[in-house]
Amino acid sequence: MAFSNYYEILNVKRDATVVEIKSAFRSLAKRCHPDKNPGNERQAEKQFRYICKAYETLIDEKKRIIHDYNLRQYERQNKSRNVYKENLIKRAQKNNTRSMCQLILEELMNNNLRQAVQIYERLKTRIINFEFTLYMNYADSRDCEFLLAEAYQTLGGYEQAAQLYERVIENEKHHSHFRHFIKEVKMRLKKVYYYGLAKPANAEESIIHLQKILELGLSKRDTAWVYKKLAESYCESENFQMARENLEKAFKICPNLTGAKKICKKLGVEYFQKGN
Repeated sequence: MAFSNYYEILNVKRDATVVEIKSAFRSLAKRCHPDKNPGNERQAEKQFRYICKAYETLIDEKKRIIHDYNLRQYERQNKSRNVYKENLIKRAQKNNTRSMCQLILEELMNNNLRQAVQIYERLKTRIINFEFTLYMNYADSRDCEFLLAEAYQTLGGYEQAAQLYERVIENEKHHSHFRHFIKEVKMRLKKVYYYGLAKPANAEESIIHLQKILELGLSKRDTAWVYKKLAESYCESENFQMARENLEKAFKICPNLTGAKKICKKLGVEYFQKGN
């Protein structure tokens, strides 16, 4: 988390006197007061609060001492972090696998998704059946897999995202790390399977990915939804018997399932149309 440098907020030097701080505050307060910024009052009010907080801290000797101490601590940590990353980059450039893994996690934590994915792709090309657990501790390796899956999903790499989410779920069975959050992982995988991979233009692939969704152990409503989508895909591939069977399963699980009127009509299934 970034540290608020009150000297920067007031635009004064660190050795500024109380007189200089008061002068800077008055100037900024006049310029940033909400009344002076019609149409942008909310942003001005937020900025004005920051200015007031900075002023109240720096004119109070004790508060200023504490602020300066915390600022120095933050800068030391930040400098150390930058040096750490620079060293990781240097070692990664020499194909040091452990450093490359740590650099991937570092980039992911800082939302540098493309950089992280590029490094990961290099590792996969260089090492057959690459596994993070061979080069990182368990917690870091699991976090890395999940954040990478999320990165691929964001960037549109749905196949890779699905593979990594599947690995996260499989590893969770043997050694719990995400615990209750695994439900969220399953929901993300469901979205990747259907919205990213199970395209209506390709009914056969759609069926494969929808069947994978069923293995995730979702809620009754979500499971019924999947069976309905399977019915639609089987109907698209002209396997009407399987379409009816899956539609029947959908309504058996969720009699009040919505959005099934069209598929019921296609299959000529009056009973389900009434139930809908």
